[in-house]
Amino acid sequence: MKSLILIRHATAADFGSGTDRDRPLTEDGVQDAKDQGEWLADKGAVFDRVLCSTAVRTRETAEFAGLSVTHFLDAIYEASVGELVRLLESHSDADHLALVGHNPGIAGVAGFLTGARQVMSPGTIVGIAFEPEIHGSVPPQCGQMRLYHPPMR
Repeated sequence: MKSLILIRHATAADFGSGTDRDRPLTEDGVQDAKDQGEWLADKGAVFDRVLCSTAVRTRETAEFAGLSVTHFLDAIYEASVGELVRLLESHSDADHLALVGHNPGIAGVAGFLTGARQVMSPGTIVGIAFEPEIHGSVPPQCGQMRLYHPPMR
């Protein structure tokens, strides 16, 4: 893996009659996700693989951002930092990977990889580069944050 883009889902609706997994994006969240996609396109971001939680809000974020999702994974939904790191290790064969997920796990992974606490409000993108690139094991503080994009709202 040469690079990783971490994407926290955009703003989701409050709990309705469904479960937390069923919460869709708000109107602002939809626009934020579209903005995320435009920003990533402007940066020339390309992905060999996109990993996305199965929750409605992450699926919608990926869709409205225009990400071609190759793997919807239920395990991302409530994953700990350690579980997410192991997931990244199992996909380290992809040169350019994206992960669409939830806090606190996604911000925790950003901090684990960069060695610095990362604030990731809904709709935030963090881009991390690995030099040398990662093959297999993902040690702490092995990446350098190259991109940071909070939502514009």
